[in-house]
Order: sequence, then C-alpha cells, then structure tokens
Amino acid sequence: MNNIMEVHNGRTNYKEFQLGPIDIDIPKGMITALIGRNGAGKTTLLKGMSGISPFQDGDVAYNGTKIDFLDPNIRTKMTYISNDLQMYSDFTVKQALNFISSLHKNWDHSWVKDMLIMFQIQPHHQIHELSKGMKMKFNLLLGLGHQPELVLLDEPTDGLDSISRQQFFDLLQGYIEKEQRSVVISTHYTKEVESICDYVIFMKNGATPLYGEVETLKESYKVFSLPPNETIPKTTAILSFVTSTVETKGIIQSDAVTSLPDYAIVKKPTLDDLFLFVVEKGEIA
Repeated sequence: MNNIMEVHNGRTNYKEFQLGPIDIDIPKGMITALIGRNGAGKTTLLKGMSGISPFQDGDVAYNGTKIDFLDPNIRTKMTYISNDLQMYSDFTVKQALNFISSLHKNWDHSWVKDMLIMFQIQPHHQIHELSKGMKMKFNLLLGLGHQPELVLLDEPTDGLDSISRQQFFDLLQGYIEKEQRSVVISTHYTKEVESICDYVIFMKNGATPLYGEVETLKESYKVFSLPPNETIPKTTAILSFVTSTVETKGIIQSDAVTSLPDYAIVKKPTLDDLFLFVVEKGEIA
C-alpha cells in the first residue's frame, strides 16, 4: 500500500491538551475516516497535517518527501476544508471565487462553473444568505477548485440534514473517482462514513490508538452477545463488554471466538462497535 502522507512523531502541546506523539500513514487513492469524540484532537491533527497550524514537533512527509510548509507548491497538492465560511460571509459567490482562484495558478474554472450550475448557486448570491447545505457545497468548491491530490476535511457535514449530507458525499466520491485522489474526513458520526471509507484512524485524548484498513480491522474482531446473567469467560482476548437487562454485549479478538459458549451470538463489528468497545472502553485505549 502506497502512502500519500506520513506523520512521524507529530506533537502539539496546549495548556490543557496534548496531541501525540502521532505516527500514522495516509494511504494513496483511499478515503480515510478520522473518527473521535469532540475534543479528541481531530482538528488539531488535520491542521498539523495541512500546515495551517504545524506540529510543534515531528515531521510530515508527502509522497515520501519531508514537507516544507513554506514551499508554495505544497498548496497546489493538498487542501484543508473546514465547515467555517465566516471570513467570506460578506462576499458574494463571485468575489470569493475570484479571491481564492487568484491564489492558485492551476484553478479549474470550467469544473467550478459546472459545479455551480449543478448546485444552482448564482455568482451574485451573498454567501451569508446561502443555506447551510449550500454553504458547505460552496466551501467544498473553494477547496477543490485547484484540483488537489489530497483533501483534508474537518467535520464537513456537521449540522447538515440527511439529503445535504448525501449530496455532499456524492460530490466527494465523484471528485475522487475522476483521478487517484486521497481524502481524509474527520467525523464523530461513524455511520455516515461506514459505507465509503477504506481506511480508518480512531482518536482518543490526542492519541491514535487504533488504525488500519477497515476490512482488516473488522476481520480482527467479533462482536458477541450473551444472556445478561451469563458468566463472561476470563480471557484477555475480550477487550470490553457492557451488560444491560437484555444482554451482555462485547468485543473479542477473532482468533479467540471459540472461548465463548456455543450459544453466543457472534457477528462482524461495525465502525461504531470498534469505536465503542475497542477504543473507548477497551484496553487498547
């Protein structure tokens, strides 16, 4: 697996929060989901990767070469997109496009024009008058207009309704399929990225305790369910479990499933299961 970006020993310390040390790879040509609760460090990590707020310590490599974030050429290859358009709120759509496009020699005017028509966004529209869904689509156009190879998305669908979210992901997947591009999308909604991500990085308290290809991780663990009064086998292969009045549900390493009673219900985990039982409650965290 080839990597488009690698973070080595990335660290950032604030008064009440510490990120890192972070050592992760971002695979080329894949959608990577960055999953964690609010405050886990997702934004700090993405800003460090993009150079908007560089890590205080550590290195970031792009296609195997250490990045110099003062090099303007790196801005043509990657983009960081948040869900904040406040700095353009007094602009018209045309004014914002003119400003951003002036910063990029490789701006694709034809592609942006086609997307504006598709989304029915008029050049004279005031940005502060756009709906939240329209603002997010327009923000995506601003970030993708120079056709970057790597797209870093910081909770882009937060606050959007289900229809706007689906339209957003349709646009994103269409962009990726056009060429071998790579995307990192941060979220605390595991279900919305379950069907589209190939690789996942889980975050907790400024660390990345679990990451890897989605299918590989799902094959490594199994979710089990037992009656609520059942004695749980004593094995370190069970990372965590919770007991309710209905059942005892937990997660176990796949190669230890035979240690469970024959009547245990066993199934493949979802990303939500991995996040809850392995990262949030499990020993790996």
